[in-house]
Amino acid sequence: MIIGQNLARALLSPLSISAIFSTLMVGLAVAGGFLGFSSVPFWDMWNGALLFTIKFQDGQLDQIWSQHNEHRIVLARLLFILDSSIFGDRSVFLICMNYVIMAFAGFYLVRYISQISTTIADSKPTARVLSLMIFGWVFLWTQQENFVWAFQSQFFLMTVFPLIAFYFLARSADYGDGVSFGISLFLGVLSAGTMANGIAVLPMMLLCTFFLKLPLYKKSFLLILSVAVPYAYFYGYVAPEHHGSLSSSLRDDPGKVLLYTMIYLGSPFFHIFGHGTFAYFIAFCFGLGISAGAIFLASKILFSTTRSPFQVSLLHYVAFVGATALATAGGRAVFGIHAVVAERYTTPTVVMWAAFVVLVWATFPNAFQLREQRNSIRAWSSILTIFSFFVLMSQFNALQSKASHLADQNLAALALELGVHDSDAIEKVYPVADHVILMAEEIVKRRRSVFGRFPFYDLRSTLGQPLISSSSQLCVGSMDEIIPVPTDPSFVKVRGWIFDQNSNSVSGLVSFINSENVVSGFAITGWPRDDVASAISPSARYSGFFGYLRRQDVEGGLSAIGSSPDCVLELSMPKIVE
Repeated sequence: MIIGQNLARALLSPLSISAIFSTLMVGLAVAGGFLGFSSVPFWDMWNGALLFTIKFQDGQLDQIWSQHNEHRIVLARLLFILDSSIFGDRSVFLICMNYVIMAFAGFYLVRYISQISTTIADSKPTARVLSLMIFGWVFLWTQQENFVWAFQSQFFLMTVFPLIAFYFLARSADYGDGVSFGISLFLGVLSAGTMANGIAVLPMMLLCTFFLKLPLYKKSFLLILSVAVPYAYFYGYVAPEHHGSLSSSLRDDPGKVLLYTMIYLGSPFFHIFGHGTFAYFIAFCFGLGISAGAIFLASKILFSTTRSPFQVSLLHYVAFVGATALATAGGRAVFGIHAVVAERYTTPTVVMWAAFVVLVWATFPNAFQLREQRNSIRAWSSILTIFSFFVLMSQFNALQSKASHLADQNLAALALELGVHDSDAIEKVYPVADHVILMAEEIVKRRRSVFGRFPFYDLRSTLGQPLISSSSQLCVGSMDEIIPVPTDPSFVKVRGWIFDQNSNSVSGLVSFINSENVVSGFAITGWPRDDVASAISPSARYSGFFGYLRRQDVEGGLSAIGSSPDCVLELSMPKIVE
C-alpha cells in the first residue's frame, strides 16, 4: 500500500509530469513525420530545391545567392545540395534535419534556463521541470507543415540561428569570452542567409550590446556588420511581384496590420483551440497578452541591476520574433487572415512563447518556486497536468492517417511523369498546374527525385510499348470508374483496386495493357479501401488505385499487371462517367 502511494506520488510529481509531456511531444512529432513523409516534391521544392540543384550542378554557382521570393535561402540551399549529391533527392535527410534543427532550439532554451538558474537561489527543481516542458513544447505539431515538408528547413534555421546567436552574445558578456562573441557574430551573419527577416538579427544584437555593456570595439564590429550584411543582401535585390509590403499595409490599413500581428503571435493557440472563429479570438488574446507581457518584462529586465545577461539576450530574441510577426503580418495582409495562421508560420512563435515563459520565470522566480510542501506540489502538478492535457490533445493529431493525402501526391507525380495535364491532380503538389508542368519537364527528363525511382521511373517511354507479364499469379481487383480528364482529353483517369492474395500484399504499380499487349496506362496504389479490407483481407486496406489510360484504349479489352509483387488481373471495363 505504501509502495503504491509512493509510486503514485512519484508519477504525479511535477518532474514526472514534465518528463512524460516532453517524451510524448517529441515522440508524437517524430511519429507524425513518419506518417506524413513523401518523397514527391511539394510546392516550393520544385523550383526552390530541385531546379536550383540542377542549375547549381550545371555550373551556375551564383544560384546559391539568388532570391527565392524575398529571401536568400543560402543555408537551406546548402542542405538541398547535400540531399541531392549524397542522398539522391529523397528528402529523408532534409526531413531529419528539420527535427535536428528544432532539437537545437530546445537544447539552447534549456541552456538559457541553466545559465539563468545560477543567479536564482534554490531554482534547480523548477529549472529541471521547466527545461523538460520547454523542450517538449518546441516540437508542437502546429508546425507540421514545416516538419513534413522537405523544403522548410529555412523556417527552422531562421528561428534557431538567432536564438543561438543571442545566447553566445550573452555568454560573451557574462564570461568576457572573445570566442563566444565571435560565434555570435558568425551566427548573426549566417542568419541573413536563412530568410529575409534574418537581416534584422545583427542590428538587434547591436542594440542588445548597449544593455549588456559590451566594450566599444565589440559594438563597432557589430555596427559594421549591421550595415554591411543588409547592404550585401539588398545589392541587386528585386522586390517580388504580387507580395504586399509592411509600409503599404501600415499606410492603407494599420488596424488590420495590428490585428494580424496579434493573431500571428498567438497562432500556436489558434491550432490548439481548433481553427474556428473562437480560435481566432483566442489567438488574438494570446498575441495581445504576450505583447503586453514582453513590454512589461522589458521594463523590469532592462532597468534591473541584478539581471542576467541571458535574460537581456532572450528578451531581444523575443523582440526579434515580434518584429518578424509585424513584417509577416504586413507583407501577408493582402492574402487574408488565414495567411498569418498558416502552420508553417507558427515555428518562430512556438519558440518565442518558450522564450517568453523562461523570461517570466527568470523575472519572477518565487512565483514558480517548487517547494517541499504537499500543497505546493499538488498545485503545480495540477497546473502542469491541465496544460499538458490541452497541448497533447492537439499533439495527437500527428497520428492521423495521411494515406489519402500521400496517395494524391503520388498521383500528381504519375501525371507529371506521363505528361498528363490533369490540373486537379497536379495542383495537389503545386498551386498552379501550368507552372509546375513546365518545371517538371526538366526534372523528369533528368530522372531527379522520385522520377528516377520505382514506381515512376521511365513510365513515359514505356507507354505505348509492348509488355508481356512473366507472372502466372492472378490478382483480385476491379476497375470501378473511368473519369474524363477535362484538361487533357487524350487521357482518362481510372479508379479501382488490386490485391495479390498469394503474397497477401498490394502491388506498388499497376500497368494496363490492351489486347495487343501494348501498355495503355499506369496506376498507383495506396488509397484506403476499407470495403476491400473487410471483404478480402486487412492487408488490402490500401489496395485502392488511381491512374491514367490512353482514351483510345478504353473500348477494348484490358488487363492489369501488378508490379512488386507481380500478378495479373483481367479487367471488366465500366463506362466512362461523362
